[in-house]
Amino acid sequence: MIDTKELPKNLEAEQSVVGAMALSAEAIEYAGSVLKRTDFYDERNAILFETIVSMHNIGIPTDAVTVAEQLEARGNLERVGGVEHMLAVLEAVPHAQHVRHYSDIVREKSQQRQLIYMCKETIDSAFKGDSADQLIGRVNSQVEELVSDSGKEIRSIEQVVASMKERDEEGVVYVPTGFDDLDEALGGGLRPRSLAIFAARPSMGKTSIGVQLVEAAAKSGKPALFVSAEMDAEDITERIPVDNLGEMIGLPILFEDQRYELQEIMNIIRLARRQKRIELVVIDYLQLIRVNTAQKSFEKLETITRAMKRLAKELRIPIVLLAQLNRKSEDREDSVPRLTDVKGGGSAEEDGDVVVLLHRPSYYDAKNRPGEADLMIEKNRHGKRKAVVKLGFEESKTRFVPYGERSLQCSDYFADEYEPEQKEMFA
Repeated sequence: MIDTKELPKNLEAEQSVVGAMALSAEAIEYAGSVLKRTDFYDERNAILFETIVSMHNIGIPTDAVTVAEQLEARGNLERVGGVEHMLAVLEAVPHAQHVRHYSDIVREKSQQRQLIYMCKETIDSAFKGDSADQLIGRVNSQVEELVSDSGKEIRSIEQVVASMKERDEEGVVYVPTGFDDLDEALGGGLRPRSLAIFAARPSMGKTSIGVQLVEAAAKSGKPALFVSAEMDAEDITERIPVDNLGEMIGLPILFEDQRYELQEIMNIIRLARRQKRIELVVIDYLQLIRVNTAQKSFEKLETITRAMKRLAKELRIPIVLLAQLNRKSEDREDSVPRLTDVKGGGSAEEDGDVVVLLHRPSYYDAKNRPGEADLMIEKNRHGKRKAVVKLGFEESKTRFVPYGERSLQCSDYFADEYEPEQKEMFA
């Protein structure tokens, strides 16, 4: 027997979510994307939530008067405690800006309750004599549903083939990077459903290259989101040259600089995809994203890269994850980075569809190719790998520019790894 008085719940958070939704369409969009009616413990809050979402979906304003009218029309006004209680809930929140925080609390408590019910049901079934195989299968199914909560079905081979034909007919629409030779090396640009990891040592310009990827996407008419766990949007924008900044005003570029937790970042990306139809996400950077688990550092990074890979597939857009390299490269005589230098472990090599290492030789030796940079393509599922794209680097502007002449080439960096016929593909 479960004591319902002791079940996990936070009624204040539930009321705060509903109150925030009455104030802001954005709050409705967010809460409606991460919560469902059954996530609310208090039935009165569940009814208010469902009513406001349905009103928003059909274009009815969600002020107190119209909400009361809709509740009355549906026979639910008394079920939420009457007008007095409804007003107390809707007017309890002065602003809507914390809806994400309260929504996360409501969802967390809901999942905890679901786990309690699931465990209780499993224990009861085990005592009744249900087979272990049946119980394990049921628990696996319930946990999978709880974790994903996506509603997606397993597809048959016929459905997969049909999807492939549809994709072939439409063609893969790549997101341009702003550098023609890099697009060529990647097979056309940043590929939808893919995770690309751009890694560098500090001060090499990884934030700048990330901003330029977002800029290039926006200039091609593809809305893009830059998520920064390191700097705020104003600091990032200060790095953009004035002449370029003027060109960027009016472009479909979005910034998010207030989210640091993995789940929060994933939620805001989903929301931006749904509301703004973004077609590219750049995240700065991997090692600063927080994961609320007791995992070791390398395990947390694996959790992040795998989550981002799944999210890219789910939303059908490319996600670029900027990452930091460890100091091993600086211990080498030539200071050239390698794939194993990605700080925190091998999850980048395993989960990334594309892995690019950014290197500027003049950072270590001012006389060694000043004003130049290399994008070393270590991994590439859909294009050329073990290739290097040369870029120019304007240090005063912290900005990368095309190299001038053809820059896609095989390189001494990978000389020991090339087969003779591989060199021909860069000719």
